[in-house]
Amino acid sequence: MSLVRWIGLSLAAFGLLACSDSPTSPAAPQEDAAAAAPAMPPLDGAALFRIACAGCHRIEAGALHDVGPNLHGIVGQPAASRSDYAYSSALQSSNLAWDRSSLAAWIAATEVLVPGTTMTYANILTGEEVAQLIDYLHEAATDH
Repeated sequence: MSLVRWIGLSLAAFGLLACSDSPTSPAAPQEDAAAAAPAMPPLDGAALFRIACAGCHRIEAGALHDVGPNLHGIVGQPAASRSDYAYSSALQSSNLAWDRSSLAAWIAATEVLVPGTTMTYANILTGEEVAQLIDYLHEAATDH
């Protein structure tokens, strides 16, 4: 189970425990509440982006850079190619282009793909969620 799903289930379980109507009845064990919670619907790429990326990146056309560069239009582009963003020298000399394979490797382990990068990110997504996120980056970060 991915951390994202675990957090969702934990929050659902807490909500069930916190909403008990009877002050005299003991709270059910957390496992029972989590089992009784409705199944979390699969997260779409936009939700995964908000969870994993939006703390540092923007994706809207024309949006300013944040802690990290704006990701609009990066799919298919060389890494560190925005002239108005200060990339690490490690990423600048990486010779990467942002395709499905390099994005998946980057999301999985930035420091492994590009040792010395200044981006710090600990992947919490499953392989399937990474694929959904890359689909979203491709769709949302591309001029149509």
